[in-house]
Amino acid sequence: MVQVRYKVVESFDPQKDYGVDITRQISQCLQLLKKGQEFEPKEITLQCQYDQTLMRNPNFMRAKCIVSEAMTMGTKLGLLDSVKLVPMTSNEFLQLETVQYFKEQLRGFKQNHMESTNQGTMGGTQKLYLNRIWFFSNWLSGREFEVTRMHQVDLDMFKKTKEKVILLHVEHLLKLYQESEAAESDVIKIIKRFLMDDSIHQGKRASTVTILRSVIKSYFKKNDSPIDFDFNPKTKYKETTEEELEQFRLTLDDLFKILTVGRPSIMEKAIVLCKFHRGLDNSTLSDRFNFQAWSQLVDYFGTTQFENWDLQKCPVPIKLTRIKTSYTHRGFLDRDAIVALQDWLKLRYKKTGKVMSNNDPIFINTLHKGITDQWVNVLFVKLSKRAGLHEFIKSYSLMRRSKKTVHELRDLLKSTLIACDVADYVCELAIGHKVGDSYSKQDKLFPEKTRQEFAKASKKLNIFSNFTHSVSNFDDVDSLKQQISELREENEKFKFELLRHLKLNLNIETS
Repeated sequence: MVQVRYKVVESFDPQKDYGVDITRQISQCLQLLKKGQEFEPKEITLQCQYDQTLMRNPNFMRAKCIVSEAMTMGTKLGLLDSVKLVPMTSNEFLQLETVQYFKEQLRGFKQNHMESTNQGTMGGTQKLYLNRIWFFSNWLSGREFEVTRMHQVDLDMFKKTKEKVILLHVEHLLKLYQESEAAESDVIKIIKRFLMDDSIHQGKRASTVTILRSVIKSYFKKNDSPIDFDFNPKTKYKETTEEELEQFRLTLDDLFKILTVGRPSIMEKAIVLCKFHRGLDNSTLSDRFNFQAWSQLVDYFGTTQFENWDLQKCPVPIKLTRIKTSYTHRGFLDRDAIVALQDWLKLRYKKTGKVMSNNDPIFINTLHKGITDQWVNVLFVKLSKRAGLHEFIKSYSLMRRSKKTVHELRDLLKSTLIACDVADYVCELAIGHKVGDSYSKQDKLFPEKTRQEFAKASKKLNIFSNFTHSVSNFDDVDSLKQQISELREENEKFKFELLRHLKLNLNIETS
């Protein structure tokens, strides 16, 4: 699809009759646009994603659809005008010889079970790198640069000349470099101009520009023409501070609140606890754990009758290969996660009418298909909102970043294990971080020792079955009582608000 930039010719008037049917969501989306404003659809999509007047739950893909329909309607009504097309579409860009060669050397989808991972579909590092090189290529397109070129004027004589060249795309720049038609210093200067262009990078973090630098260097290297240069994004772009990092941290108290005040369903509670205890990222949860954990649970407990699983055997080892790093390691599910799983498996049988079998997804959506990693993201936002913990960090100008995200569950697990004096190698293994050879052998040679080390944190990790240990101080009974009191108050407030809304709706319907 061709990426387009729009300019608002005329502001939308919700009271005006435009002679066509305009839905509430399209109307509200068009009202966000001001006359004279220039924008790309993605900017409005990010704005709409968490707008509760548009959607009840934050969903990027749904917001993208709404914005796309609004752009079509706005253009049809003469409110919007396209002002800039991307010089080269994604499909055209992918046909370039050097881009295809680059793509073949990049890691694509590594999922085994998800239906969306069809062969030939870009994903993973492939998608990330190709999108960023496409962005760089379109920035280069049509721009004029001065380069030093070598011309042979005699048999053994060459002459340097300064010439102006208009670049077509990134492959054009690469060819100039490969054929020595442009000095290396000139090519580096062109790349740096891109990295320092405020008009396209304003508001970005140093870490984002660091990725762009790495991708460009990778494109040259994988096309057998490595180029090296120094460029420190931290001198020009904002770094994430320790104060901001502090805001990202999720606590055990936060997690307890999410799983109580957040009112998760039986399945949602099981998902969050399994993700937390096993230290899973979203993709490994949805594509590996969801399809591979059942057989391991059955083997460990010795029965498919999940109601009879012996909780005294917890924590339960679960061996998986992390998708991001292809690292195979063992982690554990403790008592809370197993109890939540038992509750869900009982309900799952009632919903599907079928007993679990190997390779069936444990967690399913309304179509009885396996949940996706994006589904897990949306779930955590929904629960943290209900729990009153969903707050954006104001210093992020180009994106809405919440202080409490699903990614923090892995950090919380590691921090909890460390606080309970669990062996360092177990803390790393639990979240899928590769450890030294000696520790790796220790886990394989003495797996029961690894399980015993993990069990040191059981009183902290099991925030329901060992609730008195879930607070920061083990002996702080007053703090525990206060927490229970606050949770009761919040639940009472929620019940009151729910009854008030029900009465209000009833009065509206009868009037």
